[in-house]
Amino acid sequence: MVRHSASNPVRTRDPKRAFTLVELLVVIGIIALLIAILMPALSRARSQANALVCMSNLRSIGQAFVDYSSENNGYICPSFNMAPPTGPTNYTAIGPTQAMDGWPAILDRDGICISNAPDHGTNSVYYCPETYDIYGMQAGQTGTSTGKPRGYIEWPMSFDGSNGGGDSDGQIPVTIPSLGFNKIIRCAYWVNAYNPIGPVTTLPDLNLTDVYYTNSAEWGPDINGAFTRPHKTSFALHSARLVVVADGVYMGRQSVTQLGQTNSRIAYRHRGSAGPNTACNVGFADGHVETLGGTDFPQSKSASNPNAATQNLSGPTVYDNPESIFF
Repeated sequence: MVRHSASNPVRTRDPKRAFTLVELLVVIGIIALLIAILMPALSRARSQANALVCMSNLRSIGQAFVDYSSENNGYICPSFNMAPPTGPTNYTAIGPTQAMDGWPAILDRDGICISNAPDHGTNSVYYCPETYDIYGMQAGQTGTSTGKPRGYIEWPMSFDGSNGGGDSDGQIPVTIPSLGFNKIIRCAYWVNAYNPIGPVTTLPDLNLTDVYYTNSAEWGPDINGAFTRPHKTSFALHSARLVVVADGVYMGRQSVTQLGQTNSRIAYRHRGSAGPNTACNVGFADGHVETLGGTDFPQSKSASNPNAATQNLSGPTVYDNPESIFF
């Protein structure tokens, strides 16, 4: 048995003794290591949650397009209407700053898909939470910057007339009270539309060129004296494959829809198989939503896209009747 004496005292730890510097550094190191391990996982979880919110938004928007058609004798909501008066002579008289309502403003005004956000608000069905805080059509075009398609635009809008009218102008958000458009809707989605814009000169046969899901109405005249008119849902032959809306800005430019292409308006905001910012969410005419990778988004027929037929005839398509384009 060990005997304790004054010369051999029992050694007990002082409960009030502070950490030594080494112990403190070890604890800090462990915490830093845990943070380094957890942060990527937390970032991925946040991105996945935002992607789910985005997909939910697109489902709601896709259903809104269906509901609009049901309430309007099968006609599809136009990408925008020109505020009256419309037509070539009136456009010339009014100038290049004529206001356009925009599909989010139409769906909101008609009570089909309401934005409860205040003017310029981001807590809305029309705004993907992975959106950059940048005006996507800044200086009129998306340009070569990959950040711009990941930004937003606002509806209703007018062009500032800096370049004579059309997409190359700067854009100004406006309300159109006379038509019931009393709020500014910030939108971070692209719509698959044919949108001739700018001063009217000589337009082709609109019946031959308007081949996408929807269009901008009240524009023309074409060579036959006709103006653009809304599409009908009956034009779409493959609703499960026809692209309606997607991550991105504005509309059109169907020839440059893939990741990294110059002047693309499609936004690759989400994580895909190739890593962060390589996938976009897409809503289709039958109401379902898919995530497409950077090389999976279909493109329109052009000399620079020899794979357009394969893309549009076998998978997602930007055309309401792809067979009529390629056969």
